[in-house]
Amino acid sequence: MNKLADLTGGLVFYNKSNAIEESIQAAVDDSELTYTLGFYPIEEERQGAWHDLKVGVSKRGVSVR
Repeated sequence: MNKLADLTGGLVFYNKSNAIEESIQAAVDDSELTYTLGFYPIEEERQGAWHDLKVGVSKRGVSVR
């Protein structure tokens, strides 16, 4: 799960105290504000290769996953 979370920018919630309510609330709170970005390479560039992309923000206290 850690590997998948690292690859996708997600988080892993562990069952520390059987407190599923807090984990669900944390996930809901985390998704309160979202943006969807799209990347559409031209056909010649596809060829099944990975593309390095960087997304950032200039506002302090904001994280990007």
